[in-house]
Amino acid sequence: MRVFLNERPRSLAILSNNCVLSFRGIGSEAKCAVEFVAGSAIDLSNYVELTRREWYGFCGLISVKDLTYLAFISGRKEVGSFVPGQIIYNVVSTEFVCLNSDAYDHMFEIDGATFEDFPDFPCYSLRRLLSAGSFYYSENYDLSVAFQDRGPHLNEQRMLDALDDDHYRNFTWNQFLVSELVEFRSHLGRSETKSFDEGAFLVTMMRGNVQTANTIVDKYEALITIISRYACSRNGSVFGPFGLDNDGNTANFVETDIILYTEPYTYAYTLLRGNTPLFWKLENQLMSTKIESERSIDATKHGFDRHFESLTQHFGSVFVLDASSKKGNQPELSRIYEKLLKSSENFGIQLDYTKLDFSTHSLKHSHNTPFHLRRLLESQVLEIGAFCCANKESVILGKQSGIFLVNNFDSVEKTNVIQSLISKEAINFFLKDVGFSETADLWSKHDLLWEQNNYVLSKIRHSYNATAPKSKTGGLMGAVVTGVGKKYIGTVVSDHSAKQHTVDKLLGRLKSQVLVTLHDPIHDFVTEELAKLSKDFISPKEVSVFAGTFNVNGVLYEGNLNSWLFPQDVFDPEHPYDIVCVAFEEVVELTPNKIVNVDPTTRLHWEKKLRAALSDVGKYVLLWGGQLGGILILLFVKDDEVDKIKLVEGSEKKTGLGGVSANKGAVAVSFAYSETKFCFVASHLAAGLNNVVERHHDYKTISTGLRFSRGKRIKDHDAVIWMGDFNYRIMLPNEEVRERIKEGDYPTLFEYDQLNMQMAAGESFPYFDEMEITFPPTYKFDNGTSTYDSSEKQRIPAWTDRVLSFNSFKRIMKQTSYSSAQDIVFSDHRPVFATFTVTTNLVKEDIKSQLSKQLYEQRKAEIGGENSVITSAYINEKTLTESLPPPSSDRSKWWIEGGKPVKITFPESEADITTHRINPLLIPNPFVGTDEPDFVRL
Repeated sequence: MRVFLNERPRSLAILSNNCVLSFRGIGSEAKCAVEFVAGSAIDLSNYVELTRREWYGFCGLISVKDLTYLAFISGRKEVGSFVPGQIIYNVVSTEFVCLNSDAYDHMFEIDGATFEDFPDFPCYSLRRLLSAGSFYYSENYDLSVAFQDRGPHLNEQRMLDALDDDHYRNFTWNQFLVSELVEFRSHLGRSETKSFDEGAFLVTMMRGNVQTANTIVDKYEALITIISRYACSRNGSVFGPFGLDNDGNTANFVETDIILYTEPYTYAYTLLRGNTPLFWKLENQLMSTKIESERSIDATKHGFDRHFESLTQHFGSVFVLDASSKKGNQPELSRIYEKLLKSSENFGIQLDYTKLDFSTHSLKHSHNTPFHLRRLLESQVLEIGAFCCANKESVILGKQSGIFLVNNFDSVEKTNVIQSLISKEAINFFLKDVGFSETADLWSKHDLLWEQNNYVLSKIRHSYNATAPKSKTGGLMGAVVTGVGKKYIGTVVSDHSAKQHTVDKLLGRLKSQVLVTLHDPIHDFVTEELAKLSKDFISPKEVSVFAGTFNVNGVLYEGNLNSWLFPQDVFDPEHPYDIVCVAFEEVVELTPNKIVNVDPTTRLHWEKKLRAALSDVGKYVLLWGGQLGGILILLFVKDDEVDKIKLVEGSEKKTGLGGVSANKGAVAVSFAYSETKFCFVASHLAAGLNNVVERHHDYKTISTGLRFSRGKRIKDHDAVIWMGDFNYRIMLPNEEVRERIKEGDYPTLFEYDQLNMQMAAGESFPYFDEMEITFPPTYKFDNGTSTYDSSEKQRIPAWTDRVLSFNSFKRIMKQTSYSSAQDIVFSDHRPVFATFTVTTNLVKEDIKSQLSKQLYEQRKAEIGGENSVITSAYINEKTLTESLPPPSSDRSKWWIEGGKPVKITFPESEADITTHRINPLLIPNPFVGTDEPDFVRL
C-alpha cells in the first residue's frame, strides 16, 4: 500500500491492488469527499509519495482537535495462521496522516522515526496504544468473527458485513474509525467491492491475544491456534472489577477460539468469559474490600436480560459456570446471579447454571480437581458439540450449538484454567470421533497456548488496573483507591485515567468527539439517478420453486423418488423448476457421546440421489447444503439461473437442552435471486402427542434466534418457505382418526390439527400460510407398508410433515400445489411437497452497468474534474450535494463545459524574438482585416 499527497488542493490518495481510494476535506468540519477508482483512471502526476516505506492497511479516519486524520498500519509481525495461507498479524506500529494540515508532514521524511520521537503529535496517544502489541488483524479474514461463523470458505470474501452485526461489532476496536467506510463500501458494485477488500482499504482490528503453534496429531502435522478477543462495547471501563452497564455489557468480556487444523479436518471451539453480569460496586473499608450489589433484583433485571438475550440469540444454549469465590461477599453475588438466571423464562430451555466451587490452586495443582470438573461438564460438552469441517470436501460435519460462559468476580487466571480444561475435554472427544490418536506434543502445545493466553490477557487487563487490590483483603491495605461509594470507574490514578481517555478516544466516546463523515459525490448521484431509470434495466420474471420435506427414518433409500420430485399434473417437463429445495429429517441415527458426526456418507448419498434425479429433467447446480444432526437441507438451482443468485449463506439453531438435542432444531439458507430475498427453513420440532407447548417454544426459539449476517431474521426476507417434521398431531381418538381417513374426511381432521389450532390462535407461525390439505396424514406407518402404526403404541395418524409459506408485504409468492407421495413407503413418514411461483424483479446487470458508467462520467464532468473529483480546485459541500454547477473562479467558468480551463492560450509564433519585433503598422482594432504581417524583421 502506497500513500500519495497532493498539496494544492490538499488531498490524499491511497494506492493498492491497482486501485485508488482518495480523500479530500470539505469545509472546516469533519467531512470528507471520497472517491474509489481504478488506478488507471486517476492522474497522480501532481501527487508526491508521502513515504518510501511500505504500509499494510488502512484502518479508518478520526477527528482530533478539529483536524481529520487517516490511520494506517505501518508495521506488523506474523503471529499466527489458523489454516495454511490465512495469516494473522500483530500490529507493531501505526501512522496517522492529517488531511487538513501539513504541520506534521515532515514526520514521514525521517527514516527510522517512531511515535516516541513526536510526543506533541495530536495522535501520539493513539499511536502509542495501537503500537503496544495487543492489536491484531488479518488481510483476508475479519478477526472479530468466530471461526465457525466464517466457515471453511475463507477465500470468498473478508466478511466485513460483520460490522453490521452487534455481536461482531463488540470485538472490533476500530469500529468508530471505519463505520463510515463500511457504509461507503456497501454502495460499491460487486467488482469494486472485491477490489476494495483485496486492497486492504478497510482493515478491522481486534484486541487480545493470538498465537499459533505447530504440533503433531495422529500421523498429521497440525496447527493449533488460540484467538482471544476482548469486547469493547461496555460503557465506562472495559477492564477491571466492574459489572454490567445498562445495555447488558460487562467488563473483562472475552470470546476465545481454539482452532486445530489437520490435513483431513479443521476443528474449532468457542468459549466466553466475563465478570459476573450484575450491577455491583466496591465499598472500601479499613482492612477489606466489600462487594455490594448496586441495584435491587428488579432494577437489575433489564440489563441482565439484555446480556443473556444477546448471547442466546447468537450462540443458542448458554451454559453458565459461576466460578466466584466462596470468600467475602462473592457468595452473595452468586446467590443473586443464580436467582436471576432461574427466574428467566429461558432457564432450563436455553440457559443452564452450574456453581463451580474449585479454587484456582486446586484447579492448577490437584490431580483430582480437573478430573472432577471434566466429569461434571462432560454431558454439556457433548451437547454443545463443536465445529468440524472436512477440508477436502469443504463439508461442515458439525457445528457448535451452544456456549460455555465462565463468570467470576475479577479473576483472569481462574477463568483461564477452567476454559483450558473444557477445551482439552472437547478436543479429546473430537479426536475420538475422528479416530485420531492424541499426542503428548499436542497437549503440551495446548497447555502452553492457554498459559500464554492468561499472561497476555492479564497484562492488558492489569495495565488499566487502578482499582484491583494487590492483596486478597484489599481495602486500604491494598491498591483500591476509589472512595467509598464511588461507582464503576471512580477516582483513579493519572496513568490509568490517561490510558482510559485514549481508549475512549479510539472508541469514539469522548464528549467532544465527532464522527468523520464521508460524502461520495459520484456514487450518491449514480444511485439516485439509477433509481429513476430502473424501468430500463429491471423486468418482472416468474420463478418456479419446488419445496419438499421427508423424514426418512434413518434409511439410505436406493429406489425411485420421481413421484415426490416430479408429481403428475404438477410437474411440466417443458418448464422444469428454477429452484429446488429439499429438507430431510432423521437422515442419521444420532449416536450419544459424540461431539461431531464425522461421517459425511449420509449427506453425500442424498446429494447424489437428488442430483441424479434432477439431471434427468435439466442441468442443476447444488448451490448450498447444510446439516444439523439429523436435519439436512439441500438447495439446487437450474444452471442458467445461478448467475442471478448472490449473498448465499446458511444458519442453524438447536432447540432445547438435554439429551441428543441436535436431533431437533432448524437449518436455513438465505439468498437473493436478483433483488428478491429468499429464505428456506428446514426444521424438526419436539415430538410427543401432548408437547404442543414445547413445539411452540421450538418455533419461537428458531424464529427469533436463527439469524443471518447483519442480524437478518427469517421474516426479513421477501419469500419464506418453512418445511419439515413439525410433529403436530390430531386431537381426536385413534379409531375416529383412522375411520375419517378411510372416508377422506380431511376437513374434519384438520379442525382438530394442533398446528391449525395454533395458527388460528395466532400462537405459532403467525402470518404464515398453508394451502388446504387434501392428502392423508403422513405419519406414522409401518415401514415398507401403507398401514398406519400397528405396534403396541398405536400412534394416532397425523400430518406431522408440513410446508408453510410467508409473503412479505409485496405478496410476490403464490402456491400452486400441496400434496404427498403415498407410494414411497420405505419410511414411517410420507414425503410432502409444495410448488410455488414467485414474481421477482430481474435486474439486467449489463444494462445497469452501462448506465452506471454513463452517469458516472456525466456527474464527473458536471463537477468539473477531468481526472478526479478529489483534485478539483472548486469542490465544496454545496456543489457536491445539489447537482449545481460549481461557482466561477479565475480558473474556471461554469458555462465552459467539461471543466476546461479559462485561461487563454496563444499559438506559438514561428518568429525569432532576437531578430523580429511586433509590426508597428498593425491596425489597433483586431477585428478589422489587414494585409500587414504580425512581425517584422529588426
